[in-house]
Amino acid sequence: MTTEQIKYIFTYNKKDGTSRDVKTDREFQVKERHILVWDCENNGWRNLIKENILDARKFGPVFTYKKLNGAIRDIKTDGVITELNEYNIRVWDIQNSGWRTLIKDRIQETINYQTIRV
Repeated sequence: MTTEQIKYIFTYNKKDGTSRDVKTDREFQVKERHILVWDCENNGWRNLIKENILDARKFGPVFTYKKLNGAIRDIKTDGVITELNEYNIRVWDIQNSGWRTLIKDRIQETINYQTIRV
């Protein structure tokens, strides 16, 4: 299970008043009044006016994990998750700069997207 797909999700208010999630697997470019985003669903570049962006989220899972000693810790990762077997996954621990093997049954909660500002 490697999750190297959607990097960012922008919830955008369109001209007709409806909102849409623009999902991208690439980095975006920030301009003065808009951002340039690759739209994965429509396979094309989109200019999103900054004031019309309702929400922006970056893929960066946080695992709330119960360690073997009973302590609970949030482990922030870079988004690369490797399934080792049916019981374990391996993630990059950003805080401690190292690989961590997590026992799936000890994962208390997973948050996949974190809100960002553009």
